[in-house]
Amino acid sequence: PRDAIAALSIDALRYAQGLGLESVRALSQRLYAYNTLPLTPAWRRQYPDARKVAEQLGLEPGGPNRRRLESNWQAVQAEPRRDGWLTWRARRPSSARSSGETTYKLYVSPHPASLPDLLADFAGVSGALGALAFKVGRDARGLLRPDKLVLYFARFDDLAQGAERLRPELEGCPAQGVPFSAAITADGLLSWGADPPRAAQNLLPHVQESWRFWITNRLARALLSARAAPSAEIEPWQFALDRVRLEGVDTETWAPGQQMWAKYGPEMETRPW
Repeated sequence: PRDAIAALSIDALRYAQGLGLESVRALSQRLYAYNTLPLTPAWRRQYPDARKVAEQLGLEPGGPNRRRLESNWQAVQAEPRRDGWLTWRARRPSSARSSGETTYKLYVSPHPASLPDLLADFAGVSGALGALAFKVGRDARGLLRPDKLVLYFARFDDLAQGAERLRPELEGCPAQGVPFSAAITADGLLSWGADPPRAAQNLLPHVQESWRFWITNRLARALLSARAAPSAEIEPWQFALDRVRLEGVDTETWAPGQQMWAKYGPEMETRPW
């Protein structure tokens, strides 16, 4: 592996191979959640509820980071199915996303202890990033997951420009790293993915697949297939890598290929970082 996220992704596969789980869904969830930090008593004390999280992050009404954000962003009322997030929508989006098109996601993955300071830097430049929306975890569990801060973009070029604008502001921040995403910085602090169009999300019925769930669902199925027909020449985690590579994923960088979902709609905009 050539960067921290590539190494994390291989570690996640080897970990999943040894779990002995028989359910695609359960195995996929373990892969997806890999590199989440444990919810220790110390984290519970620091972030006991959503109100305390907002206060610690400066996002409570009148808080310093909320004041910086409100000129460019509008807080969105949490939906029951997305209750784990504090979500913000751009007041003046630079571009629009059509229903069914690919959504590009920029993952910002600091260690949770560094998140309050990072948010202060993020809030200062967030209006110039070209994102449609962003979300941050609203409870302790959400802040301990690797993908704790996610920005949404309509176009790949918008994401690339936003990432380059954000990168120098966050330099030196300790990183956690989001497995099965494509690295922008070698330490794992910034990475990206592209959610599949709705028509391509048909592996698990009634479940909307994000980019990482799209990958982990297929890796989990491949791991179980390899375990059911063991080979002396290739381990299950290696077979799983080969299988998703055939579906168009670059398994060295975990970036989506341009032709992955061509039959479902317009060609994706992607280029090597």
